[in-house]
This record gives sequence, structure tokens and C-alpha cells, in this order.
Amino acid sequence: TSSSGLDNCYEALLRLHYCPRCQGLPVSIKPCNGYCLNVMRGCLTQQRAHELDLPWNNFLSETERLVRQTREHSGVEGVLRTLTNRISDAIMYASINGPLIEKKVKKLCGGAKLVAGSATSR
Repeated sequence: TSSSGLDNCYEALLRLHYCPRCQGLPVSIKPCNGYCLNVMRGCLTQQRAHELDLPWNNFLSETERLVRQTREHSGVEGVLRTLTNRISDAIMYASINGPLIEKKVKKLCGGAKLVAGSATSR
């Protein structure tokens, strides 16, 4: 179905971007060019490009909303004042939905692999 095709594309894009991080590799390591091109070709066919219209339009709508809020709340400072509530909401969402989020990450990237010396000491 159209939805599963889009889901496959999302999963491929997530793997492309996050799997090196899940494996404990440095952020500077980029996916190989061939893999990147295959994912882009698969995701950006004409049909899939049409399927991506909705997420893209949502992104544009949210960007426009951010601009409006910035203007309405006397600039960036007003928007930043509301940030603590949004961060709190995000933390609450993550704590409630943590098991589901973890399951999705493990499904897409597999289990995390710790690499010796990859963590920074504080």
C-alpha cells in the first residue's frame, strides 16, 4: 500500500541518518555514497515524492506558525519563554511512551553497540 511504501522510506531515511550513531560511531562518519543514493532514489520516485507532500506541507505550516508566534510574542524572547513548557511536555511524552520509542529505535537500528572510548569523560 501507499502507507507501507512511505513507512519503508521513513525507515530507510532513519537508518541512513541514525544507525551509525546507534552503533556508537562518531557523528562525523557519513553513510557511503552508494547507500545514500539508493535511499534517495527509492524515496524520491514521483509517487513517493507525492506521498512526501503532506509531511513537507506540515513542515512548512509549522515553520509559518513559528514565524507568526515569533511576531506575536514580541520576537524570539517571547517564544523562548514558552520553551520550558514545551520541553516539559516532550519529557512527559518520552517518559509515557518510552517503551514504544525504544522498540521503534531497536527495530530500525538494532541494539546499541557500545564502543570502547567513544564516550566523553566529564
